[in-house]
Amino acid sequence: MSCAFVVLAHRGPEQVERLATRLRPHPVLLHVDAGVDSGTSTALAHAAAHTGATLLPRHRSTWASWGIVAAVLEGMRAALGRDDWSHLMVLSGQDYPLAPAADIGAFLDAHTDTSFMARWALPNPLWGRDGGMHRLRYRHRAVRGRRAFLPVPRRLPRDLEPFGGSMYVCLSRAAAAETLHFVERRPEVARFYRRSWIPDEMFVPTAVMNSPARERVVNESLSYIRWSQPGSRHPDVLGTGDLGALAAAAAGPSDIGGHGRRKLFARKLDAAADPRLLDLIDERLLGEQPRKLVSGRTAA
Repeated sequence: MSCAFVVLAHRGPEQVERLATRLRPHPVLLHVDAGVDSGTSTALAHAAAHTGATLLPRHRSTWASWGIVAAVLEGMRAALGRDDWSHLMVLSGQDYPLAPAADIGAFLDAHTDTSFMARWALPNPLWGRDGGMHRLRYRHRAVRGRRAFLPVPRRLPRDLEPFGGSMYVCLSRAAAAETLHFVERRPEVARFYRRSWIPDEMFVPTAVMNSPARERVVNESLSYIRWSQPGSRHPDVLGTGDLGALAAAAAGPSDIGGHGRRKLFARKLDAAADPRLLDLIDERLLGEQPRKLVSGRTAA
């Protein structure tokens, strides 16, 4: 069986096309942020057509918004309409594999019915003095990238154990189905998280861990993500100087971005800022020839 990849993109059409090409023959479902300009959205649609990726219905998915969660759920719904995968993994358009597509499939075949998701019960010291509970205690919305909230406390939905964690999960087919079932069974929880702060760092882990799927979830991350600045909104952009660390993480255990027995992907890469890194990963880790630009487009 293969892995269905839900890729969230808002920029870098050539890099997204390169990512989707490296994921073949696994199915790719591409979400394009509804807030991007028409030129970028058209180029991303062309990238999908060129690689055989499926375009998803679009949501405005700005930072800290519910729209990011909506995009992931959209991908899950679309993926569950097909029967050619055993796991579902969420990626950003700036992720890149650290192992060939066949190796990724073999890894997941060896872990049938197992999900991989970095998560922690809330409150947790990782998220500050109150353990992150302010994210849930008050009604929030992001206004021009800044936190705005109503300073009137509210209660958690009944019988809910809140979790934080990464949105970039790898779920078994059963866990993805249970996540959508949770959304249908507990619509009040989805409404609650729509007005929580940075819901993409909480909702999917909470849905999974409040469902029967929790029994088959390993607390590991399959992506190499480095945060060198505490409190930063975004992880570090990786460069050619990180190649050695990426190769080591792909070969064995790593704690960068969350403990994992190995890392299958790296985030975050910027082909415009450092195109050489993707070429080196292709050559040294994937056994592929680097992709070259031909008339403004990438070619294998």
